[in-house]
Parts: sequence; C-alpha cells; structure tokens
Amino acid sequence: MAHDYELKNHNDLDVAAKTAVDQIVEGERTAFDGWLAYGAVLLRGRKAYPGDLEFGRWKDSVLEGYDKFRPHQEEERAAMWAADDLDLFQKVREAFPMSRTVRGLYSKYHANIEMFE
Repeated sequence: MAHDYELKNHNDLDVAAKTAVDQIVEGERTAFDGWLAYGAVLLRGRKAYPGDLEFGRWKDSVLEGYDKFRPHQEEERAAMWAADDLDLFQKVREAFPMSRTVRGLYSKYHANIEMFE
C-alpha cells in the first residue's frame, strides 16, 4: 500500500529534532542524577534527624527559597529507595527502560516486586 507521504531530506528539520531529543535525554539523565543525590542526602538527613518533626523541619529549611520545588512525599520516598540500593535501582531501570522518572520506577518496582526477589 502506498503512503500519502514521502520522507524527504530536510536536514534543518532533522538537526532540530535531534537537538531537541538530545536536550530531553540530557535533562532526564540530569534529573535522575539529581533525584539520586537528593535521595542520598535525605537518607543522611533521616539518620541525623530521626524524629518526623525534626526531619520535616530540616527539609523545610533546606527547601526554603525553592518556591517551585516542593517534592511530593512519594517522590522523596522514591529518591530514598533508589539511593539506598543503587544495584536494585539499576535492575529496575533496565527492566523498565521507558519509565522516565525515579518515582515511576519506584511504582514499577512495587507493582512487580516478585521480579526482583
């Protein structure tokens, strides 16, 4: 069956698309690195401030000045989970390569926990 379109050589369009995809991929890599680092610090903070009230106050003080960054508790749990066991995190990431967030991988892990036991 013939298609109504034909792929043409549009170098400017190709370059623009590849540049945009590179930015997305780099942003995702950077975001993963940031969430892993944040999770590791949260784990350390949890040990330093074992009480929920103290831990919460510490997080609030750290996040002061970041008006647009208020992570959901589930995002923080996911970051801590990932940072706590990087090998498991990598296995889950390899099993679900289309998941684009640490929180998404955390959810996939819990929905498929038997795969990783």
